[in-house]
Amino acid sequence: MANYNVLTLSEPVTDFVATTSPETINVQCSLTEDAQRKKVWAVCKAGEIPEHPYDGVRVQMDIVGEWSITEMGLGALVRLDYTDGTYSNWQIVDVDHAYPGCATLMLHCPSEAMKFGHAGDGVYTTLTYKTSKVNVRCEELYNSLIEDVKSKIVRSAFAYQYYINSSSTTPSVNSIDAYVALPGRGEVEAGFSYLDSEAKRTAYSADGLAVPYLLRDTAAALKVQLVTEVGGFSNGTDSTANYIRPILNISKDARFTTVPNSDGSFNLIL
Repeated sequence: MANYNVLTLSEPVTDFVATTSPETINVQCSLTEDAQRKKVWAVCKAGEIPEHPYDGVRVQMDIVGEWSITEMGLGALVRLDYTDGTYSNWQIVDVDHAYPGCATLMLHCPSEAMKFGHAGDGVYTTLTYKTSKVNVRCEELYNSLIEDVKSKIVRSAFAYQYYINSSSTTPSVNSIDAYVALPGRGEVEAGFSYLDSEAKRTAYSADGLAVPYLLRDTAAALKVQLVTEVGGFSNGTDSTANYIRPILNISKDARFTTVPNSDGSFNLIL
């Protein structure tokens, strides 16, 4: 007989969502008013079918309220889960401004560096976000999120600046519809309400070092724009790898748990 991991709750629930990470099962659900006045238990039996409903590890569930985006506030961290059991924290940087009806989240701690690049083969004479490797990486990042998180992300039109060829001196503008994208220069410089200072624009890697990160606008045919280690702006060449700090939009009506995780982030109610 195959082994099972069986999770049992002591009260009837609705809107049940369970996500897993190494050695952890995270459960979100809605309770009736009657159940909210009781102690609610979750029981997990690992490795086999339980002999009775309370045969296993028993944990009392936290009954928490909900917060709106306004109650969370700009700068708050939101935990988003991936299909491999890991997660990352995303920071609320704007609400109902740059993208009306949406709250914009930006990856808080960039973990990878790469060249802006061109997704096609062969020699290229200009860089554009739509055909870039960083755009492909953002698509991969979206696809790695769990389905319940993906369902909360709003597909948006992200405008970007580029140069048609090496002799161009005036930038052209295009846009791409996507779920996850790099931020644009105008958004980081003046569009996102939270990023109103160099200190707030500065990003730190997992080891605590301030790092530069790429923007989706280019500075010339083969030059990229980026945010520097001190939160300023600069141009660079595509020969150097820089960190990426993508953004995504969720509805401004999204709700969050009121009890923070151990790292200070909050969970999106799925």
